[in-house]
Amino acid sequence: SKMFLNTRMEPILSQKHSWTLWAIGISFGWLSILFLGVFSAQAAVYTVNTTGDATDGACEEIYLSGVSDCTLREAIEAANGNAGVDTIRFLIDPAFADDGSGQWEISPESPLPTVGDPLVISAAEVWDVDDDRPGIHMTGDSGDGFVFGAGSTGSFLQGLEVSGFA
Repeated sequence: SKMFLNTRMEPILSQKHSWTLWAIGISFGWLSILFLGVFSAQAAVYTVNTTGDATDGACEEIYLSGVSDCTLREAIEAANGNAGVDTIRFLIDPAFADDGSGQWEISPESPLPTVGDPLVISAAEVWDVDDDRPGIHMTGDSGDGFVFGAGSTGSFLQGLEVSGFA
């Protein structure tokens, strides 16, 4: 078998050992990729596209007349089920009328799910530039509005007006 030599012409490894180390290195490389793929947190972005409050258990991106939608409630539920720092953004479908001056109102009929993971809830993209105010107004009288529970450290709200909750 062939030997590999260092600069002093001393044997280092035989070719047989070299192939064994190469195969072990490749195996560990694939295991590392698989491990990272399974255990790494994938942040997700959920887009609220309706002012409704119903939930069918899915947060679909494209609004199709109430068949495929993503309510705020569904977005929070989906984010709670996904590890990592997720983002909820708003892009309300034009099928929903605003208040006549550029602000959409979301009125949950029951308390929203408690936020259990780090979450960014941002309505900055739908800012009402005409009246210089948030484009989303969340109002209600049921529950506490947004509740941030254990595990939600680092969460924040941006660009929303929240009123009327207990």
